[in-house]
Amino acid sequence: QAYWRVAQETLVWFLFLALISTLAISLILRIILRPLQGVEKQAIALTHKQYIEQPRIPKTRELPRVVQPMNQMVRQVHQMCEEQSQNIEELRRQAYRDDLTGLPNPRATRAQLGERLDYRQDFGPCALLYVHIDNLQALNQTLGAEKTDNFIRLLATQIEETGTAAA
Repeated sequence: QAYWRVAQETLVWFLFLALISTLAISLILRIILRPLQGVEKQAIALTHKQYIEQPRIPKTRELPRVVQPMNQMVRQVHQMCEEQSQNIEELRRQAYRDDLTGLPNPRATRAQLGERLDYRQDFGPCALLYVHIDNLQALNQTLGAEKTDNFIRLLATQIEETGTAAA
């Protein structure tokens, strides 16, 4: 009976210590693996075009090998997206702006006119001005390319200022 009682007490102590050990190990693992939750959040944020980095690098041996490359990847993806955005803006500017005058080109004018006609909303007062310079080639030969370009820029500036003042 003494052996049986000691065995029961030992079993109770064993179960109690096993439960305490399991809880302690679980808590320690959560603390140690917390940076992986940060990596998961980084990955999810990347899918939403958000670029977060983990400021704290874990002190364990293996986890910095995951966290640091992930931070580096986030920086590179952010940089690539910024460059792409700048390239897109530059292409959009080139597609819809005249290089010489900086004013909207015919493509942009047609798009704006089509939008205003399609929606049939009141966009306020507006005007469409089409300027055609007769014998531009002869003017270019007579004055030279630089003076002709300066004349066109001056004309564009005057038109833009008139449009701005009228609005």
